[in-house]
Amino acid sequence: GDLGLVAEHRGETVTLADGSASGARAGIGIALALNVVNDSTTATTRRDLTVGGNAEFVAHNASASDAQAKASAAGAEGETGGTPSDGVDQQVGSQRSLADSKASESGTTGTGTSTTPKAETSQGGISVAAAIGVNISSSKAQAYIPDNGRVTAGGVLRLSASNNTDATTKGDGSATTTGTGTGIGVGVGVALTVVHSVNEASIGDHAQVAAGSLALEAGMTDVHGDKVQNFSAEAVSGASGGNIGVAGSVAINVADAKSRAEIKSGATVTLSGGSGDVSLATESTT
Repeated sequence: GDLGLVAEHRGETVTLADGSASGARAGIGIALALNVVNDSTTATTRRDLTVGGNAEFVAHNASASDAQAKASAAGAEGETGGTPSDGVDQQVGSQRSLADSKASESGTTGTGTSTTPKAETSQGGISVAAAIGVNISSSKAQAYIPDNGRVTAGGVLRLSASNNTDATTKGDGSATTTGTGTGIGVGVGVALTVVHSVNEASIGDHAQVAAGSLALEAGMTDVHGDKVQNFSAEAVSGASGGNIGVAGSVAINVADAKSRAEIKSGATVTLSGGSGDVSLATESTT
């Protein structure tokens, strides 16, 4: 008979920190939206397999994440003598630590080991900001025969993975307005996006595979007709207010997207009893 292993996942994560709804009555403070997303879809085997007919391992993944922070009209508090030059990095780090603590309390996974990029320019770190958006996304689709695995199929052996990852971030300080008061208004917007996307169909190191024919495919998941990945970071600054004002914006986008169909080192592939065809195909659109 035939063997079909199919894993499918579609995830959407949206985080919004909105201080603008409070209008001019809002107190000084920041709006911070933090996403740490891990979406993974895997089709594989942990045992040796012998299949009389066709065998397929299919993993389809789609991940969309969005983090948006909107500043209040009052903006953030300006620098003082004790404000650290990496103040934004420290604020993000403390929120990640809080998220890890809450995840541990509820028995779920924390933010992991992925590193948040520093909020900085060539002139140095960002000390204060009114709106900070951070989106860290890890998205994986993997269909594979593991290292040292053994799979025999009388017909076609097909390993098919597809992924489609969107990650967007916005730090919007535009609600911060000029004023006639004596306060300190900071309209800095910061947006940080980090994406690690993997799309892999593979036969592992020193695996042994025998089949009539072999097909490895790493393609794009179709999400309502969309097969293009989108990674973006947008920062918008607002006006400075009160006697002291700081306005500016920093957007940083770090993306690592890999799509591969691979027969790894030391693997043995034997084709007999079928067409004997071997095909490897990859697709990645960003």
